[in-house]
Amino acid sequence: MYKQIIITAVIMGSVQTVTSADEWWKPYSPPCTERENVFEFTEKPKVRKVAEDRYEITFAVKGYCDVTVAVIDPDPKRELVPGRGIVVRHLGAGVLGPNAPSPFQKNSLKQVIYWDGKDDLGFYHKTPEKLQVRVSLGLKPVFDKRLGGTSPKNLPGTVQGMAAGPDGVYIIWNGTCGGFGSASVRKFDHDGNYIATLVPPPANLPESKLSGMGYVEYEPGKKTVHGPDINQSVAVSAFYLPPLDADDVESCQPVIAGNRLVFPNGGFIYASPGSFLHYIYTDGGRDELGIRGLSITKHRVVHQNARLAVAPDGKKIYISGTASSDRTPSTSVYVRMLDSDEEGKVFVGETGKPGSDEYHLNNADGIDCDSEGRVYIADLANNRIQVFSPEGKFLKTISVDRPSLVQVHKK
Repeated sequence: MYKQIIITAVIMGSVQTVTSADEWWKPYSPPCTERENVFEFTEKPKVRKVAEDRYEITFAVKGYCDVTVAVIDPDPKRELVPGRGIVVRHLGAGVLGPNAPSPFQKNSLKQVIYWDGKDDLGFYHKTPEKLQVRVSLGLKPVFDKRLGGTSPKNLPGTVQGMAAGPDGVYIIWNGTCGGFGSASVRKFDHDGNYIATLVPPPANLPESKLSGMGYVEYEPGKKTVHGPDINQSVAVSAFYLPPLDADDVESCQPVIAGNRLVFPNGGFIYASPGSFLHYIYTDGGRDELGIRGLSITKHRVVHQNARLAVAPDGKKIYISGTASSDRTPSTSVYVRMLDSDEEGKVFVGETGKPGSDEYHLNNADGIDCDSEGRVYIADLANNRIQVFSPEGKFLKTISVDRPSLVQVHKK
């Protein structure tokens, strides 16, 4: 799968690397260094003891190729692959030349590096004289196969929500990682055929459609997209979709409003800045308002399992599942105009005050609208579905045993 030259030198003692301040790792700077496909030593690797706990490793190559240097334990009882040994310490890897990474010298075909006798965990090796140094030239990995599921229908982690629109079905899922995870959105047609991944953003979207996102310019004029917070973007969770990447949201019922996929954050929970609606466009595009969020309310409400419904004209969003804390039932439903600077307001119910009369709720869950704009709310603990006009006037009660989901056919 690759062309590789390996020279192994036997260690006769231990080695120590001294790193000065100006040799400390620095961020990558463009332009990228193209390697020379010349994989030949002009001086074979040598190892010599220069002081107590200090070894000097030298070699020279014919061209600026890629090099990997490691300290190897050749004990066949410990190796995973016969004849390969196991790596005790990774000393360096990269392309030689003007951008050669530490500990290699820049613009030099001859290299001198050191090892401090420690393994990758920082512990001194008890018998360094039994170890070897391996210098590899010309590593050229070629894609073989992907381990695990390769189908776009494979959704690792947890499905957080799903919304169906005229042009397809949108699934939000989260690959959890210790309570956090990287949320993704995939689009399928109504027969379940994969169409596209919308989060992370599609590679063919122009920068003009990704307003508010972060970028790293790795070469002049060449950028890679990151999350809006560049520090979090390169952290454990990637954070392409911050409102859903953290553990604030357990599940949600997003909606399609025109050409936007609208979803909530978790409200005033943990370190969240507040109660917001967010959106992305159905082609994967973003804008700053959708990333920043639309305020639902400044009151301290929690909605880790919010359910959304959209009015027939796509201009009004209803939010069920709001509670006064993560330990109390949902007792209110909010409504917010999607394209307005005004925050949302209580549509029906009273936050923190459950009830069973016509206008109070007890553990409000699923919600939907019909083609006339009437709002249907699954009032779970009251064993009923409450129906209201678009203006919030009570219309009727439908008796149902502990309803959780309500979906109204638009015809």
